[in-house]
Amino acid sequence: MRAKIMRGFPVVSLEDGSMIGKVQDLLVDPAEKKVEALLIGEKGFLKGRSQFIPYNRVNNIGKDVITVEPEKQLVTADAHAQMETLKKYSFLGNNIITQEGDYLAKVQDYTFNPQTGKIESLLLYDFKEEIKGGAETFLHIEGVLNLGRDYIIARSDFREYLQEPTLKEESYNENADTFPNEENKEFYRERDRAKQNTSQILEKLKDLWDNLDREISREGKDLARETREKMKKYVLGKKANYTVKDNQGHPLVLAGEIIEENTIRIAEAQGKTGALFLSAISQEVDESVGIIGEKISGFFRS
Repeated sequence: MRAKIMRGFPVVSLEDGSMIGKVQDLLVDPAEKKVEALLIGEKGFLKGRSQFIPYNRVNNIGKDVITVEPEKQLVTADAHAQMETLKKYSFLGNNIITQEGDYLAKVQDYTFNPQTGKIESLLLYDFKEEIKGGAETFLHIEGVLNLGRDYIIARSDFREYLQEPTLKEESYNENADTFPNEENKEFYRERDRAKQNTSQILEKLKDLWDNLDREISREGKDLARETREKMKKYVLGKKANYTVKDNQGHPLVLAGEIIEENTIRIAEAQGKTGALFLSAISQEVDESVGIIGEKISGFFRS
């Protein structure tokens, strides 16, 4: 199971069939190298409320919905504090280096065991030139020494843990009459092109924001103040899609980092609230495109 495909999944209680919310993120315990909890919230615009569901409550991850067991005991204050700490942690986008300090690649996503939550491998990109990794190259978790906050440390013999899964399209060869190999390859090429269009979507979002910003300014200070407050509530706890810098050129928040209250205060003081908002909302657009791509792939794999 890939982590990014989980985002946006509805979560339903087996106790009464009610929808608890949607998955905003997976909280990973770096020491245990496992998913510790689901961060659940309403994905809708300007709705920032969220809650934690310990992963041991997950009953099953279906194709369309995640079902969870009833809460057997209240979450202790210590456990809640741990979840809050993990909420601020993410290794996606981090550099992977060897224990000797040599750069290898970056982390794009990761896979985990849906039954146990244990991380199984890291999906890599932006490889060091001599490694020549492919678009679907994974590093098995046994080759990882440390999932650090800033850097991931790999074993010296990391090459032994690199994996390239069998191409999904080859699995359709048994039934070539219904899904010919060449047609299948073309489908996957088109899917990859669709994913590449994400950057174009983000550029359009920036243009949309510029126009909206001008409209808000024309409507007066009260509306501008109200809009800023809504944006501040929206970005809190969200992940930045790209680095936002302050007026001196220093990073306010790095790509992949969670936006915290202190960051929002500094951004507001420097007139960067809109920039934070755009980085956060474009992250959700980016994730949504990825989810759509994975769902399309899943449709043909099922």
